[in-house]
Amino acid sequence: MTSTGAGTPAPGMTRFNAMPTHRLADLLYRSCHLPVASWADAVSGARPFPDRESLVAYAQERVRALTSDEVRAAHEGLSRIGSGVRGDDREARWSRAEVAQVRRDQETLARLAEGNEAYEARFGHVLLISATGLTAEQILESMQTRLHHDRATEDQVIKGELSKLLAVRIPKLLDELADLDGGETEE
Repeated sequence: MTSTGAGTPAPGMTRFNAMPTHRLADLLYRSCHLPVASWADAVSGARPFPDRESLVAYAQERVRALTSDEVRAAHEGLSRIGSGVRGDDREARWSRAEVAQVRRDQETLARLAEGNEAYEARFGHVLLISATGLTAEQILESMQTRLHHDRATEDQVIKGELSKLLAVRIPKLLDELADLDGGETEE
């Protein structure tokens, strides 16, 4: 739901729009797994947003503007897909939920490890993929396809994956903000 009535933003949007800029930039940076300060600063500085859809669209527009160095910075702190996610913070909880449907049998884990190694050897960083709703087979197929990309093509694919991730994570963030009693986040 986008709004609560004529002209009234949905819960979460009000808190998002009112949060101090530096605090919101840090929250976006951590929650959306996009550790690129220029992106977080641009999104937090473009407020107020009237609704979730315009926020997600703007955040995705700013992803398309990332430089190659910023695309690579987006991999900071990522775990290999299939290797498990450590931590109890918001990002770790969301990451675990996003890969929950990926099979964890030994054969699948071995194939994911092999694919990860080949991808990392080719591009110098872990695979970034929005895994929500994907099976292990779909992830493996994407890995194999992406291994044939040049750097510029892969950067564009990563921007697309980041955009998908934002479409999942920004609404989750807004829902969590709406559930808070005070103006402080728990993390």
